[in-house]
Parts: sequence; C-alpha cells; structure tokens
Amino acid sequence: MVDSKDHFVWKLKNVPYPTETFIISVENNKIVISTTNKKYFKKFRIPDMDRFGYKIKKEDITYLHHGSVLTIMYAKPKEIVDSEQNTLNEVEQHAIAVAETNPMPELLTH
Repeated sequence: MVDSKDHFVWKLKNVPYPTETFIISVENNKIVISTTNKKYFKKFRIPDMDRFGYKIKKEDITYLHHGSVLTIMYAKPKEIVDSEQNTLNEVEQHAIAVAETNPMPELLTH
C-alpha cells in the first residue's frame, strides 16, 4: 500500500485483464476485487477505517488500470487525514527537540 495524503492506495501487479473485466465491491467492510472471468479474487481491509470505526463505502472507491497494474484508491475521511497530519506534526516537533538537545558535533577539516 502506497498512501497519498487524501487516499489509501493499493497497486495490484500482474493483472493483465481489460478494465471492464474488474468488479470492485464492498463486503463485510472489506474491499473485494474480482474479475468476470473468475481468474482473480482478493479481499482486503483498511485498518485505519477499522480503528476509527468507519464503514467502507463503495462510492469512495476509484480505480484505474494501466498495463498490468490495477491501482485502487479509497478517499480518506477528513478525521483520518487530520489525525495523520497531527501525528506528522508531533514527530516533527519531537525531531526538532532531539536535534536541539543533541547538536551535531563539529566536523574536523584539514
């Protein structure tokens, strides 16, 4: 999974079927990917959605197919985007505090 700021993103490789072959659905709060030719089937959860108690909605799923790679994108709810941003801010503040209390030693030059 390679998330973006606003989407959860999955890249499924080696799926050479035409775009119209794919069926994307939601079942038991999991994204389900299958093909009409019954040659591919995969289910997966979104742990962050589970953690926040959100249900996956089919209308928030988009996908594109290029070559033999199927890219699935799910729009992140605002609360998850905000939570991730807060976490990044906390990590940044911690890194700054550590850098200020442990300065880099001077490099010796000759």
